[in-house]
Amino acid sequence: MKQGKAVTLDLNLAAAEIVAIDPSPEQVSYAQSRKAAEGVQFQAVDARSMPFESGKFDVAVSALVLNFIPDREKAVSEMRRVVRPGGKVAAYVWDFASGKGTAEHLNSAVKEHEGPAFRRAGLYPESTTQESLKSLFESAGLTSVETRPIEIPVTFRDFDDYWN
Repeated sequence: MKQGKAVTLDLNLAAAEIVAIDPSPEQVSYAQSRKAAEGVQFQAVDARSMPFESGKFDVAVSALVLNFIPDREKAVSEMRRVVRPGGKVAAYVWDFASGKGTAEHLNSAVKEHEGPAFRRAGLYPESTTQESLKSLFESAGLTSVETRPIEIPVTFRDFDDYWN
């Protein structure tokens, strides 16, 4: 784990192809309707069994969903499979482990909604520690795995602003 490493993105580079997946056709349809979706191919696909050839992509990213995928080990293995050798596999997840901020409320809501299925699905705080995430990615055969927290301060004018 490396702390304090700056990440910069050159936003002037254009991707040759961007493919976004979600298992829900309704979510795919909604995403396609958004202006920001121009030039993005959306497909209703299960992350645990992607219909892409091995090594097709330079990068695969899971954004705030990895902990909601049953058999997340298979999903990470699939991400590794569809990325070319030397490519990047990345994810960011809700920080259930810290028990603070938005994750605290999300964690409580998921537990209440899911009941006993919560732990069976891997949705428990221990699964979002940096150590467990590093282990997850290494178990999929990835190397040079780095983890770090991303802290985003959120402020509100008042309670109504927070609530809305």
